[in-house]
Amino acid sequence: MELPDAHLSLQQQLDTAQSQAAAYRQQLHALADATFHVELQVTSDSSATLGPVEVEAASAHDADVVEELMRNHDELVPALREACATGEPVSIALRDGPSNSWTGTVGPCTDACEENGEGPCLNGVLRRTVHAARPDMEPLHRELLELLPDAILIVASNDRIKYANSAAVAMTGVDRLEDLIDTSIWTYLPEEEKQHVSQRRQQVRTGRRIDFARHTLRTHQGEERIVESASVPIVHQGRRAALVAVRDLTGRERLSETLERTLGLFDTAFHLGPAAAIIRLHDGVILEVSERMETLTGFDAAQLAGEQIDHVRTGVPEHRRLQLTRDLLTHEQLYDRELTLTKADGTSCTVLVSARLISLDGNDCALVSLVDITERKRALVQAQETQTLMQKIFRMSPSPLAIVRLDDGVYLNVNDALCTLVKRPRYDIVGRTDDDMALWADRSYRQAAFERLRDTGTLSNVQTTFCQPDGTRIDVLCAMQRIHIDNRVCAVMAITDITQREAARRALVDAKEKAEDVAQFRSSVLSNMTHEMRTPLTVILGFTPTLREAVDPKYRRFIDLIERSGKRLLFTLDSLLDLAQLEAGTLTPSRAVHPLADLVRTHTASMREKAEEKGLTTHIQMPEAPVQVHVDPDLMERVLHHVVDNAIKFTEHGSITIRLSTEGDEAVVRVEDTGTGIDPAFVPRAFQAFAQESEGLARTHQGSGLGLTVCKHVMERLGGSIDIDTAKGKGSTITLRLPLAPSQHDEASRA
Repeated sequence: MELPDAHLSLQQQLDTAQSQAAAYRQQLHALADATFHVELQVTSDSSATLGPVEVEAASAHDADVVEELMRNHDELVPALREACATGEPVSIALRDGPSNSWTGTVGPCTDACEENGEGPCLNGVLRRTVHAARPDMEPLHRELLELLPDAILIVASNDRIKYANSAAVAMTGVDRLEDLIDTSIWTYLPEEEKQHVSQRRQQVRTGRRIDFARHTLRTHQGEERIVESASVPIVHQGRRAALVAVRDLTGRERLSETLERTLGLFDTAFHLGPAAAIIRLHDGVILEVSERMETLTGFDAAQLAGEQIDHVRTGVPEHRRLQLTRDLLTHEQLYDRELTLTKADGTSCTVLVSARLISLDGNDCALVSLVDITERKRALVQAQETQTLMQKIFRMSPSPLAIVRLDDGVYLNVNDALCTLVKRPRYDIVGRTDDDMALWADRSYRQAAFERLRDTGTLSNVQTTFCQPDGTRIDVLCAMQRIHIDNRVCAVMAITDITQREAARRALVDAKEKAEDVAQFRSSVLSNMTHEMRTPLTVILGFTPTLREAVDPKYRRFIDLIERSGKRLLFTLDSLLDLAQLEAGTLTPSRAVHPLADLVRTHTASMREKAEEKGLTTHIQMPEAPVQVHVDPDLMERVLHHVVDNAIKFTEHGSITIRLSTEGDEAVVRVEDTGTGIDPAFVPRAFQAFAQESEGLARTHQGSGLGLTVCKHVMERLGGSIDIDTAKGKGSTITLRLPLAPSQHDEASRA
């Protein structure tokens, strides 16, 4: 709606400029009258009585002036008679009131008059000067000329500039007035303009006024400007001259061009902007329709143009249309009035109507624009429905919810679940601050949480304590989301009551601490008992070789039984001691780089005899390259002992195979047997302390159930792992993995 305003403003400026030009022409003519001169040809009969005086004037205006002079100045006749009587020229000087003065000479005419039968006559020239003011008013005239916005020049008959005002200096582009005076006017005219201006100058020399006409002026710098000039003949310092007024049309031309561009822009905007139409108000005729209006309404522009709005089936009630027209005439504009229109295909759409009162060819018209808000209104309805749904979800949610303003802590809304949690009615919470209710047990923590929420926008798992009116404390977990309501920062809080969970957690912590105390006590007891039992057991095993030599050979089998049982008991005690130290965290590995193949060979050799006693064969597969690991050799030997001992224990027929290899950055030891295998259901419990697949009377093999437990803990301490791959009746494979020593790991990476 801004383009019509610009167009009207430019048109008004152009009209004002034209009015000022007309007024200025009148002022210029009045100024010319103030210095106008008249040349008269006076003749008279030379008889003694001097008949009637006849005057020939150069123009009708001059004749009128002389006729008035002859009526009011009888002294002219005696002067003429004197000239006739003496036959000598007579000078005439007289005044016609304070404003006019006459000067000239009258003398006998030539013989041409007698030859023509006219008789002797007098011939003379009278010059009349009209003074607009007293002589002391001339400075005021010059000041007025300086105030005029257009260039004023006085040009002598030789085409030299004799006077110029400040506007003329600026228009010609000279630096000083002195640079303009006495220069030729032709200096400031292009060649193509000189002939036309020369013709106008000739007309001025004959005493004719030249009204304003357009031409081109060239400035001192060579810039050409479009101007219009007017000239009137005057007498300047007793000589003929011309008063020239020059008006610069550059601004008006630019104004006109701007107006044309504005009209073009308005037309473009009219068709590219929203749906628009121009309607003449007094008869309702549609003058123009934009392309968008065609698209919106479905009516063809050719059908609408020239049609009365009453005849178009828009579906707008007549009283509604008349009300809009009255409002527009009253306020000259209206904005965003909602209407429902019927399209050409019969469907309806909702639009916002805006209109501006404009004038075209003297008629009041309405520039109407329509914005289709059908989808917007549908979206608004959906948004309102969604908002209503969210409000219902908010109120009916089983989780306590609250909306609080962060800058002052005022609670804006809460649901029933929160009221139940804090045991307060809704009216006792909404509109109040936390300080009023003392809801948060730790107010400084609440303030810190709100500050973090301002910075991050969201918080989760904020654990705090709420207080009920009776002082009961509730452990809660809050999740917060920053939102804006009425341009103020607020928070939506979702609260979870974790009072029971916290109580259970505290009970669990207490139980854990008690269990840790019991485990520590058990480890201490096991460690002490193991040490106490190892000492006498070591003595017993130490004397078995001596007893074997001292007893009768038929009783040596009892000594062997004592030795085997003692070793088994010592092995069990060592396992208990290792487990106790591992659980207590007192077993610290003494790591060093060792060739893993040497550890495997040494331990396998010690276990080979036991395997051969059961009729089992043992196979060892080693790589050619050394395999270096960073381990505690004593702990690694215990792991190998447990794994190989289990393989021998649970294998009745077949073989035991031990393979050493590298995979990536790991050393891998696999112990494979052809024994009974393990039920897959028992595998998850195989590494638990004292766990055995067969228990009680169903036990088929001896053991404490600590071997694999100790292996798992030791391997984890060494940075490795242990896995079981087994099937019932098909044997088992236990895999040990250890990281390679750093130097060998680098070599493996390069490989």
